[in-house]
Amino acid sequence: MESFNACGVTGIVRRRVDPTREAEAEYLMNELLTLSRATRGFLGSEIFPPIPGVQDAYVVLYRFDRGEHLRQWLRSPARAEILSQMK
Repeated sequence: MESFNACGVTGIVRRRVDPTREAEAEYLMNELLTLSRATRGFLGSEIFPPIPGVQDAYVVLYRFDRGEHLRQWLRSPARAEILSQMK
């Protein structure tokens, strides 16, 4: 069994979305969060929607126990498939 690093790593992903597609984008972002929870090494995730006049994009934080697990998540075909639906 792997040792657990209590500090872990955090990946920050920023994604702009066409304002006319925000409802669809929010649904897909939540699908990504659900999928990330089933990924090895997952510790937590949060999504921050755009805030008019402050932040013009969604910001998603992914926390994993180690960098390799975060990289595996960011390169995963399942994640890429969901992201392709946001274009």
